[in-house]
Amino acid sequence: MIKTIIFDFDGTMYVGNNGDVKAYEKQLIEGCFGKNVYSFLQEKYDVRKKEIKSIVELCKKEGLDFAKLAMAFEDNFFRHTGTGVKVLPNSFFKKLKEKCKIYIASMSGQKYLKYYLKFYGIDIQNFTDVFSMDLLKDSSKADMMKRIMEDEGNKPEEVLMIGDNFSSDIKPAQQLGMNALHFLGDFNQLYDYFTQNNILDCEEFKKM
Repeated sequence: MIKTIIFDFDGTMYVGNNGDVKAYEKQLIEGCFGKNVYSFLQEKYDVRKKEIKSIVELCKKEGLDFAKLAMAFEDNFFRHTGTGVKVLPNSFFKKLKEKCKIYIASMSGQKYLKYYLKFYGIDIQNFTDVFSMDLLKDSSKADMMKRIMEDEGNKPEEVLMIGDNFSSDIKPAQQLGMNALHFLGDFNQLYDYFTQNNILDCEEFKKM
C-alpha cells in the first residue's frame, strides 16, 4: 500500500509552455565554474537533453562546489513568461493528503519553489514538507527520497515518486526499491494511475 507520495515540481505539478527563462542553465553553470564547463559535462556524460536537473547531478559528480551552485539558483530566478500552463488542482492535493503523506522534492531552490507555488496558486499547506537542493546541502534527489522515506518510517514499496525526468526522478526511486511513475505531461495519465492502483478515485478531476 502506498503511504507516501513524492512529487517533482517543474514539469510534473504543472505542465505547458512556461515561456523563456532569464537564467539559462549554461549561463548559470559557466557563471559559477567558468567557461566551457557546461559543454565539458555534456560531452563527457553524453547529456542528450539539456536540462539543469541533469547537469546539477553531474556537477556534484565532478566534485564542483554544490553550495555555490545552490546560491546561484537562489539569486537567479527562472522567469516564467508563457501562457497556457495547466496546474494540478488544490482539490486533488487536498483529497490526496487524506489518504497519504505528500511531499515535494525538487532540484530547484526554496526561494524558487515558494515563489512559483504561490505564482501557480498551489497551497503549500497540503504538503508535509518541501525538499530542495539548497535545503539539503550536497544532496541528490535520491538523498531527498531516502530522507523522506526514513522520516515517515516507510518501506520502499510504500513510497511513490512521480516525476518527468527519468535520470533524476525515476531511476533513483527504482534503485531505492520505490514505486515510480514517469510523468509524461498528461494529468489523465496520473489520474488513471491513481485510480487503477486504488490510491485515489480521480474520475472527478478528469472532468475539470
